[in-house]
Amino acid sequence: TDESGHGMYDYAPLPVGARIPPRKLMVLIRHSPRNVVSNAVSGSPDRYRTPENKNPLGFYYDVASFRSGDQDKTRVEIYLGIPYNMGRYDTDGRETRLDVTRTVALLNEATGAVYRRQGETRFRSKGDLTSRTAGFVPDVIRMEVPPGSYRMEIHATESRFKRQSRYRQEVVVPAYPTDGLKVSELELAWQVAEQGDVPEAFMKGDLSVVPMPTRTYGTGQPVYVYYEIYNLVRDGFGRTNYRVSYNVTPRESSESPGLIRGLMRIGRGKQETVGVTSDRQGTSAFEREYVALDMKAMRAGGLTLTVRVEDLNVGTPAEQHATFSLSD
Repeated sequence: TDESGHGMYDYAPLPVGARIPPRKLMVLIRHSPRNVVSNAVSGSPDRYRTPENKNPLGFYYDVASFRSGDQDKTRVEIYLGIPYNMGRYDTDGRETRLDVTRTVALLNEATGAVYRRQGETRFRSKGDLTSRTAGFVPDVIRMEVPPGSYRMEIHATESRFKRQSRYRQEVVVPAYPTDGLKVSELELAWQVAEQGDVPEAFMKGDLSVVPMPTRTYGTGQPVYVYYEIYNLVRDGFGRTNYRVSYNVTPRESSESPGLIRGLMRIGRGKQETVGVTSDRQGTSAFEREYVALDMKAMRAGGLTLTVRVEDLNVGTPAEQHATFSLSD
């Protein structure tokens, strides 16, 4: 309607008047054209149509979940890796530039709820990296969502040449209740350190965790793993006692488990080697754990890592699995 008479049309305003009962007024507000359109837009998932005659934007992604500060939600982390060769070399500045807009949407088909997060990935580095077949720019997107089954869509667009790609995957977001031993999903990382000059997005407490969304490592490269343990039980002296074990097996193979040469736990100012199974003690029901797996004795190929945690104070176990690959 054009309420002013000057040719400026907008959604029809709500009726006003003291004689309208409050209950009817609430119904009018809920079904007003402006609110109906707004709710439809927020409740519709992102949809992607492949552009004609456009080269796709290649990128990698991975997903892991952790306990949220909100007891009714779970923190979902989506890790992106955009290859250097997707960028462009600026001859004037003599640097490689990469500017990507990425959007992640989680659609709960049971409830119709949609959670969306959009942001930018910007990268600048001296020299021409666009000819490199290896190497990527890491990024992470965090979302807080209720546990449940979701359809996840990741859409990325490169600003210079307008290359874009979309990935879709069904994901199950688990709950992390406050009782019973729980282990978060495993984040495979390129590096984990207690100190490091990295963006704030890669910080977990006082740890810097740079993700490895490709899940592919060289045979001589350490495989870093980060995860969290929840609801450890304290004994009468206020101490937690738990056992952590790691096991690696070839994927889709009848071979016996492979030999992990060592698990290097990085301490402050030192590096110590621990066995495949180790006992730990602490004082907190919540622990951040990370290790670097020395996989030099393993053959190239697909592998499955199993992390098992046992609370020795109560005898309850919990475990998580992750797959990765070693390449020659």
